[in-house]
Amino acid sequence: MKTYLALCCTVLFCLSFAQAQQTDSEAMNYTPKKGDFTGAVLFGRGNFLDNINVPDSPSSNPLWTVDGAAPFANTLNANNNNIGNIAGGEARYFIKDNIALKAGLGFIQRNTPAVDNIQRFFFDDNDNIVDGNDPSAVVESWIPNYSAVNENQVSQFYLTIGGEYHFKSKISNRISPYVGVNLNYYSARTLEYDPTVIFFGTESEPDFTTIDIEERTAKLYGAGYQFTGGIDFYLFQGLYCGFEVRPMTFIYARGEQLPSQGMVVRESSTTTWAFFTQTHFKIGFRI
Repeated sequence: MKTYLALCCTVLFCLSFAQAQQTDSEAMNYTPKKGDFTGAVLFGRGNFLDNINVPDSPSSNPLWTVDGAAPFANTLNANNNNIGNIAGGEARYFIKDNIALKAGLGFIQRNTPAVDNIQRFFFDDNDNIVDGNDPSAVVESWIPNYSAVNENQVSQFYLTIGGEYHFKSKISNRISPYVGVNLNYYSARTLEYDPTVIFFGTESEPDFTTIDIEERTAKLYGAGYQFTGGIDFYLFQGLYCGFEVRPMTFIYARGEQLPSQGMVVRESSTTTWAFFTQTHFKIGFRI
């Protein structure tokens, strides 16, 4: 992915240079003006906050525990930044030649519905329920156990709104440096449920146990702000690439873990300050 991006950028810069040789660049209007829209794809570290852990199922464990994991602002981890990762998109509207309003968002929704298990068991000589197939029966009569499909629901959402102030470059009319501020909101929700039912006991007094009592959930909510700075280079009148750094970020994140409906919610929170830990490369267009 990195190779393709580098190749695309090289080709675009070469085309841009060729166009510059054929036209009067100083006379052309490259940077956006009042009333223009721009849209861009962002590359770099993602903007979603990872959710906290869903509590484990009881599974007949008398030491059933809800862990104390707190939210972690993974978007601000300086390690393993990858320019090959598509981090989302953004749109800008210029209310003045040098002032733009900005918005970006992302949403993920996954849903796996639960399917009950089918337990294979037989009765031994004492009428006890024994899990599995009767080893004395012929293999052709055996029937497998069918494991349950665990219910799993995952949703993640982020919204960014902000503003940018663009400066007029003294170097080239293709360059548009800017500073700005972002207001961010994050949310995540994960639900898990294991519908497995296990039978035991005897033929005359059968009994059963379950892995889960009810659905287990984990939720995360976060909000914060960022100062931004960057530079856009317009390859053509309608196409640009840019680089943006976020020199300061603040995020407050709150987590909630619920082991079963009606139980006490385990709450936790984390406050994060970060400096120069999130950067983005972008390729965009102007309308």
